[in-house]
Amino acid sequence: MFKEYINYDKVENYIDFGGMRYEGDFLVTETGNKRLGDKMPKYFNEIEDVLANK
Repeated sequence: MFKEYINYDKVENYIDFGGMRYEGDFLVTETGNKRLGDKMPKYFNEIEDVLANK
């Protein structure tokens, strides 16, 4: 399934990786991609700033 998009041989290298989750929206086209919406905080100080300014 999705063999044209996923290199299953490489996936095996990451099978035990805990992973990470990014809930952003992206527009993907044949010529590139673009993140839609605002930048999400990534570092602890950025997250603390968001929480302090709620």
